[in-house]
Amino acid sequence: IELFTDRDTPEDNKNDALRTEMTKSATNPAYAILDPDGNVVLVYPGMARTDAEFVEFLKEGYRRASQ
Repeated sequence: IELFTDRDTPEDNKNDALRTEMTKSATNPAYAILDPDGNVVLVYPGMARTDAEFVEFLKEGYRRASQ
């Protein structure tokens, strides 16, 4: 999902709270991988330094979510 948090609207304020709850971070961007039950299994706060680093995050998140 993509959560918009940068406008001063009630919806964005809710999105901001959800992002913080899920990722334990107020950083944008923040990426969270969830398992099929909706549990957060891995978080990547901030921007990826390299494509390879982000791909590894995705692979690890997939592995954890598939267990």
